[in-house]
Amino acid sequence: MLYFGLLSAVLLRYTRDPVVWQIVQASCLLVDFTYFWGAFGALGEQGRLGVGMWRAEDWGAVGITGVATVTRVAYLLGVGMGSGGKTGKNGKNGKRN
Repeated sequence: MLYFGLLSAVLLRYTRDPVVWQIVQASCLLVDFTYFWGAFGALGEQGRLGVGMWRAEDWGAVGITGVATVTRVAYLLGVGMGSGGKTGKNGKNGKRN
């Protein structure tokens, strides 16, 4: 998770190239799905799959990851990008290549 935090903090501020952003977000999405699989597996092993049995930490972790996952999926689908959201490649500092 620190790796993806560093990528988001540094790499995604270095470039405005939408293809780079899509690759990073798709990679993070794979990590999100793997987290859900692991978290629900662990909760199942503990007999705590029912949401009424979750602790505050469980709600926080699943909730934060869930919001990030929905946001990533929306970005990858181009939601809110307008008609030109996925067109063109921008290089460093937003300059056209």
